[in-house]
Amino acid sequence: MSNNEGSFSNNRMWKLKKKICGRGPDRLTVKKDCDGNIVTDPENIKKLYSDVFTKRLKHKDIHEYLEKLWSLRMELFNMRLESSKFNKSEDWSLSQLEDVLKKLKNGKCKDPSDLVNELFKLENLGTDLKQSILMMMNSIKNEMIQPEFMEFCKVYPIYKGKGEMSNLDNYRGIFVLHILRMIKDRLINNDIDKIIEPTMSDSQVGGRKNKGCRNHLFVLYSCMNSVKQKQSKPIDIKVYDVSKCFDKLSLEDVCNNIYDRGVTHDKMAMIYEGN
Repeated sequence: MSNNEGSFSNNRMWKLKKKICGRGPDRLTVKKDCDGNIVTDPENIKKLYSDVFTKRLKHKDIHEYLEKLWSLRMELFNMRLESSKFNKSEDWSLSQLEDVLKKLKNGKCKDPSDLVNELFKLENLGTDLKQSILMMMNSIKNEMIQPEFMEFCKVYPIYKGKGEMSNLDNYRGIFVLHILRMIKDRLINNDIDKIIEPTMSDSQVGGRKNKGCRNHLFVLYSCMNSVKQKQSKPIDIKVYDVSKCFDKLSLEDVCNNIYDRGVTHDKMAMIYEGN
């Protein structure tokens, strides 16, 4: 079950399992639409998935009493977008590109163009192709135009493990981008992370280096232990989960917040144009 490099291979493990255990009986795929009607036709199920994720990624309607504020925020965003396009940052260097390519992981699924990460690993990538990718990334940054092939992605619905399997609300979408689009996004992220990271609260641990749920659990267990040892008064702990919180965020308003944090150059415009 090891690959040519001697490390563990997921693909070979699953092939071995399939060879030993065989394949189970096919299950009839049944999904329900928003009205509770059962859908079994493959084409209609595909359309149902498309409609569900399109609706999920649309931000919520603005309340009447917030419409004026919203229009002002959008006006502010449009002004900032135009100014950031003309505030050019330095071109990416070959060393910055290599830092991104070093971190590409093996064994990931194919992108929408059927390319795999292994093709772009440093040990497999020639000097000419590296230079070509670097020229492409800097051209996208300078011209502020993203190639059409980068706009496509695959969406894999993954069951969350609770609730009805026929209800698409119980599925999360895994978005697989084109590898070159992912390289571009990571180049941007490495640049703006140095600006945004120092301004963030310790309460925000998601998507941050060297931070995770353990940071929150450490604080939580400390509070509980303090009460148990009778060092502080009894407390109530409440956990809130905002439904579809990050799916519903407004792209324009997120870009406004990024600008407020100090990303005032063309990287902010690239984030908007790329999404």
